[in-house]
Amino acid sequence: MIESIFNIFYDVVQKEQIDGLEFLLTAILSQLINELETPPRPITKIVLSHLLRGEPQTNKDQEEEDGETNLPLAKKKKKPVAGRNKNDDQGNTVISFVSRGYNVSKTVCMDNIDIMTRVVNQYVADILNPILLHTSNNSSSTGSEDLTEDIEKLGNLVIAVWKAVPELLVNVLGQLEQNMSIENTALRYMSTRVIGEIICFEASRINFITEYNAIFKTWIGRYRDVSPKIRINWANTVPNFVKNQTNHTIVLESVIPFLGLLEDPDEKVRIAVCKALANVDIDTIATTYATVVEQPLAALADRLRDKKSLVRLAAFQAVGKIYDEAYEQIAAGNLQISDVSSWIPSHILGLLYVNDLEINEHLDWVLFDYIYPFEQLSGSDSEEAALARARRLLTIVKALNEESFKAFTAISSRQVAVARYLNAYLEFCKQYHDAAGITRSGLKKSRQSNGGNENSNENPSSPANRDELSNKINSLIKWVASVYPDSEKVHDHLTAFFKSNDRQAFKLFGICINPDSDYKSVYDSYHSLMDRLSKSSSLNSIEPTIKSILYRSAFILFNKTNVSAIINISRSATAQDSVNLKDVSYIILKEIAAIQPGLIKSQSQDISLIIENASPGDKGLVDTLKTARLLFGKFPDLVPSAPAVWRSLLNIAKTGSIKEAKHATNVLDFAPKKNTLLTKLVEGLDVILSGPYEDVPENFSTVLSCIAQLYYHNPQVIEPYSGLVISFLLRHVLLSNKARPAKDDDPDWVDDSEVNRGSLIERIEGPTSLEATGKLDEHLQRKLLALRIMVNRARSPYLDEDSADEVAKPILNLLMTLLVHNGELNTKDEDTPPHYKSRLRLEACVKILKLSQTGHCLKRIGPAELNVLGVLIRDSQLQVRDRFILKLTTLLSDGSIPERFLCLVFFVAGESNKMLSNYCIRWIKARAARQVKSNSSSTALENSFVRFLHVLAHSGTGEEYEEGEDDNEQLLTSLSRAAKYIIFFLKLIATESNISLLLYLSQRIKEYKDVVSQDSDSESSSSGLYTVADLAQICVLEMKKTRGWVPDPWPGKISLPADSFEPIESTEEAQRVFRAVYIPDNIDAQLRESISKEFHHHAKVKPEPTEASNGRGTSAPKKRTSQGSSSSSVKTKKPKAKAATKFKSLTRASEESVAPRRSSRVATKKVNYMVENSDNEDEENEEEEEESNSEEDEEEEGSDDGNDTDQD
Repeated sequence: MIESIFNIFYDVVQKEQIDGLEFLLTAILSQLINELETPPRPITKIVLSHLLRGEPQTNKDQEEEDGETNLPLAKKKKKPVAGRNKNDDQGNTVISFVSRGYNVSKTVCMDNIDIMTRVVNQYVADILNPILLHTSNNSSSTGSEDLTEDIEKLGNLVIAVWKAVPELLVNVLGQLEQNMSIENTALRYMSTRVIGEIICFEASRINFITEYNAIFKTWIGRYRDVSPKIRINWANTVPNFVKNQTNHTIVLESVIPFLGLLEDPDEKVRIAVCKALANVDIDTIATTYATVVEQPLAALADRLRDKKSLVRLAAFQAVGKIYDEAYEQIAAGNLQISDVSSWIPSHILGLLYVNDLEINEHLDWVLFDYIYPFEQLSGSDSEEAALARARRLLTIVKALNEESFKAFTAISSRQVAVARYLNAYLEFCKQYHDAAGITRSGLKKSRQSNGGNENSNENPSSPANRDELSNKINSLIKWVASVYPDSEKVHDHLTAFFKSNDRQAFKLFGICINPDSDYKSVYDSYHSLMDRLSKSSSLNSIEPTIKSILYRSAFILFNKTNVSAIINISRSATAQDSVNLKDVSYIILKEIAAIQPGLIKSQSQDISLIIENASPGDKGLVDTLKTARLLFGKFPDLVPSAPAVWRSLLNIAKTGSIKEAKHATNVLDFAPKKNTLLTKLVEGLDVILSGPYEDVPENFSTVLSCIAQLYYHNPQVIEPYSGLVISFLLRHVLLSNKARPAKDDDPDWVDDSEVNRGSLIERIEGPTSLEATGKLDEHLQRKLLALRIMVNRARSPYLDEDSADEVAKPILNLLMTLLVHNGELNTKDEDTPPHYKSRLRLEACVKILKLSQTGHCLKRIGPAELNVLGVLIRDSQLQVRDRFILKLTTLLSDGSIPERFLCLVFFVAGESNKMLSNYCIRWIKARAARQVKSNSSSTALENSFVRFLHVLAHSGTGEEYEEGEDDNEQLLTSLSRAAKYIIFFLKLIATESNISLLLYLSQRIKEYKDVVSQDSDSESSSSGLYTVADLAQICVLEMKKTRGWVPDPWPGKISLPADSFEPIESTEEAQRVFRAVYIPDNIDAQLRESISKEFHHHAKVKPEPTEASNGRGTSAPKKRTSQGSSSSSVKTKKPKAKAATKFKSLTRASEESVAPRRSSRVATKKVNYMVENSDNEDEENEEEEEESNSEEDEEEEGSDDGNDTDQD
């Protein structure tokens, strides 16, 4: 009867809307509960069932309106959802009101707290106890699905009760705390989920974390749960309750483990955390997360390189969403938001260097879906929309570091290349279908015109012609598909697109990749094409592929509209643009001019106008001048004729900074009357150079910068002054320190922003990693500019063959003098300041690399010069090593210098700076991977082994000996140090497939003489090299033994470089050298033991990923011969008198010395590197007039201030 009363009352309350009726019926039911004291179970179910309707629910989670169905152990009924409903975004019906029954149940519970607390506790216990009993007694899965459903319903009920009357759960919460630690995963998951939901409910009258802190602590510990499902639920909950937390301790306890789950061993957990972070608003990350973790998104950035593809994808989407949300505040100058999110574009673009096809595809999607959201940005052609797009692009570029900016320009260059290939693809597609679609009548006419020959190549519809087009199309498809991870799918989809012969789709695709398209055309065509493909029954499956290809090839970033907007920003006087984006706009315009000058062609008048109104010192002037040079060089017809433009350039060249003068002089080279203008640059130069150094004008550095450019581009203008120029620079600038003698408190290094921009370490650690220890003063600038002038004179492409050698020889001698004498040229008066010497050494070694890019100069750079550079790569100054290695690897990467310089990179084996060492290791591994991937027969890295050993034999390891060591100890020390360098080489390069080649090369050395160290006794002069060769054989054999490799002997025959090695003519001498062993027995045994340990340690701790071990063991080598071959039957015979008891190439600085020295510095052949200081000024002038010709290089990042050693 009482159950009927409750049902009737609830039905009446639900249906009738009489004022006061709900209040009266609620009071009656409340009184009944009070009278009953222990309400029967059906009454409890009725009351609690209506609490489940307290919040909007969807028909996805609720099968009927009756709340009892959602109670645990309830019988399932099926009724349609009733009430005033509406649809959510997923099409689920949402109850949009709180039922009157919910209000009645809530009031009844609140009026009878004690009774309902007891009842609810009992109700929950009645449900949990059988589940626990079933779990402990039944190990099978029988009924487990029903139990899991009941457990979830119980959890939903507890959550509903907490939201309505949290006081009822005082005992239930304790049971949930215990359940979070039991073995039953379903109960543990339910308890964790329920506590998480309770914590996140902010409207509760009870502060859960304060009142139930012990339970909260237990819940916090669930991030360590063994079940990934529970860790995922925990991770999804944390962001919801942290966002409004102000208690630092609570944030600390939850955020740190939450971010720690980004490194969870289960990939599903890592994915869940990435997705959860993506939904955290940027303000919470910046204001809450950042209070406990300095870089809260750093771990998320690491997931971009995760081993699992799905994790990487989730991480890419997360960082993209975060940046997209943060952009407006970044653009507005919110430093707090910028600190936690502005790194995202730079980091994402930097992943291009990973060279992984899947990562590259993710990069494309996140770049154009979130970073620069192509589909969301307005396609309007209005000026306001164009400026908004341009500002977003410039804001992105502004945050890029040097490496990422190079990646950005690489992506832009790739886009132009891919667009070019796809344009050809579309054209061939249309030609093919045009040929195949000729009507019979047309075919008949074609046959008649070709004499009845259907297969004539002149017939566009002939099978031969169609086959040729088909082959071309297939080749282009293969090329495009090869750069995607699923190349087969891309190939099939592009083939399907070709076969569709959808001319409208072809047209829309072509507009997107047409460099003449404006942004609106690209935008509209892209969306029309995607819509057309999605509606096509035969092509809808290829839509994602075409979208991905267009992201890589369409003119989205750089197009006519965006370029025009960028130029407007560069000329803008608004505070926002001039302060934040104006400088970046000049850089971007310069890159556009280099990558796609056609895009900026229409803006040539604007560029000319900017130059005409420019003054020395204007922001972005240098980049504008670079843009003008690229534009005028590509399109001579755009060169302005207005005299005002050239007057402005002449003024900049005369009075601007070193960089401004350099690039203004470059642009003047395109002037209609350039000879007249350039002549004005050198007016009065003879007067300046004929007077004393103290009388030179203040802008003398600017004058020198112009001279350098003239020597390279227009030597005919400056050559008449060469005698004065070279004489003055040698006498007053390079060989004199009177203007700035050395001081006791001088630093060892002086830095400046321009050189710092070319630093490896600065690029990785940030601009403060190599803190400047002084200021690059005017006198040092002039010394560096003097070297640039001389080098550019030698490099000038206008030199004839007869004079080229005469000019190159003395300047190379000058540079080598600087290196050999540690940066010192002055031998008569004051010493050169130490920071000058460091900068001069750096400039000299970089200039040698620059000379090696010119044919007539390269001929003069031989093994002796390499030996000196081998020492300089281990210079005492980190900054010198850092910048030289960067320049060296950059030039090797782009093929600007020959592979003979490759051996120098391996001398970082002795590098003490971990970051610099790691950079070189990564560079070497990447080059090795490219060599393998190219599937060519190239063995450039392996062949560099002999040059490496030659340089090692002459330049040593750059370390000192301990006092008191005898000759044998010194030899063991030298060989042990040298072995570390050889082991370093082998660990990076040696594999089972090339180890026999490396062994062969090390053996082959002993069939040659050392060209650099020639004397009357060739064996004696080459003994140091032979000692290194023997040491290399030991290292190779020990590596083979450790790895268990059993390769076949090298079958070929390779000649060693003739500039370093000369074959031994005497057969008798050749046999003697070949059989001799140049390492004494007592030292040999110690070396083998230490080398073996090195390889064993490496194999155990960090196996080489590039090495392929076949798992087979190998016996120890037989008694070693000089060749190091275990299969040779030649017995070892050690030389008597000429045994290398002293490793003199590592212990002597000169072949003239017999006794070992303490220093293991450079040993080279006799070369006169020193520039003679003549007292007779006229003789000096005549000599140096022949020696020096120099001008700046055409490279864009030139040494503009006379001190940019990396990029002049």
